[in-house]
Amino acid sequence: LTDAPQLQRSSLRPDGLFSLGVALEAIEQPKQAIEAYQAFFKSYPEHRLAREVRLRLAEQYLVQNNALEALPLLERASQDNY
Repeated sequence: LTDAPQLQRSSLRPDGLFSLGVALEAIEQPKQAIEAYQAFFKSYPEHRLAREVRLRLAEQYLVQNNALEALPLLERASQDNY
């Protein structure tokens, strides 16, 4: 769905990927939430939502008992200035 050509060019795509990740968290789908957040970072690593996405992504890794993936995200989020 998020890979449709029309959506790739939309200015709303970063917000959509963020919202998709949040929705997937809410229905307890951590693997899919991780995929949505990773897709966000692939295209928008410096977006205004990047810090929030890093924190949420780290949380989902922790839900999966994957502290090794979560730690660098938490460290980076602590240094973000936006």
